[in-house]
Amino acid sequence: MFLNLSGQVEGQLREAYDRKFQAGLATQSSLADKLGVNRSAIHHRLMGHTNMTIETIADMVWALDHNIRVEIFDPSSVHGMNYAIPSEPSPQPAPPERPNPITPSDPDFVNSLREQAGPAPVPPAA
Repeated sequence: MFLNLSGQVEGQLREAYDRKFQAGLATQSSLADKLGVNRSAIHHRLMGHTNMTIETIADMVWALDHNIRVEIFDPSSVHGMNYAIPSEPSPQPAPPERPNPITPSDPDFVNSLREQAGPAPVPPAA
């Protein structure tokens, strides 16, 4: 769930920056100046090379002259979303336990391979 949220936030920040950049209203340097950080810090944030705190996200949104809207919802109530996002991984059943495991050194294993392969081909007479 965290990775999904983090990815959404980073994607929205990149989109907001791109719109401002394309309109000639922002550069990485201008954001850095506004926030009092190095341009490389802005670059790392926009490229997803750093884990941003809530404070850093809020600062970046402020520097872009944008606002934040957080929405918590039940995905089953959203039209068009035909599955629920699980909050925890679903438990996987354990594989069945084999009563007598066969190992490559076991004669039964060797014999079963021989049976599967069939008889050895006979070379043609010279």
